Amino acid sequence: MFNEKGSNASHVVPTKLWVLILRVLQLFIGFLCLIFAGILVHDIAISQFNFAIVAAVFNLIVLAYIIPSSMLPGVQVIYNVFAVLGLDFLMWVFWLACMGCVAHVRSGNGLKGSSDGFICDGDGFGAECKVISKSHKSIITAEAVFSAFLVILYTATFIYTLLGALRANLLNFGGLRGASNNGTAPAPTEPSVAGTYEMGHSQASPYQEPVPMPEPHQRV
Repeated sequence: MFNEKGSNASHVVPTKLWVLILRVLQLFIGFLCLIFAGILVHDIAISQFNFAIVAAVFNLIVLAYIIPSSMLPGVQVIYNVFAVLGLDFLMWVFWLACMGCVAHVRSGNGLKGSSDGFICDGDGFGAECKVISKSHKSIITAEAVFSAFLVILYTATFIYTLLGALRANLLNFGGLRGASNNGTAPAPTEPSVAGTYEMGHSQASPYQEPVPMPEPHQRV
């Protein structure tokens, strides 16, 4: 385990070394995707490449929260396992959609003409077409491949965080922990005031009525 056992807060899923490596890869590859998408948008501004920029920017913001909050003891107070799981799943959806959009363009549905052909955003008379070169095609391919790789990375980190939270019993909703009580016996209850009153009156009273003395026999 990368973190020392004593330095980890009880509400934080421990981060192993290989998980940290995956997080760094997510950060690095996401930054590369941002650069590639920026180059494509600069030359060919279509909606698919605009979404790739959005996914890459969100990737940086998400990892700027997850990595410090799970690793640094000083900021672990802002760590929330539900937030980490939700952000992992969100980025999984983003990169899956980005991969589909970019791969759709690269597969030939948006590419027409020769090797130095053009790319069209939309169909029909109102479609906006722009020239695309071989270098652009290579960048589009790299963007789609890196997006697919990020889908795999976020799948791995999501599953690890989910299993770690289940093992540490961090996914209790509301009063589930109190209801289960970890299998221990319920605490004994104190007798009520009414019960104490009835018990007290059921016992014999120390003060008894005096027994009348027999009258002396009268002489005839």
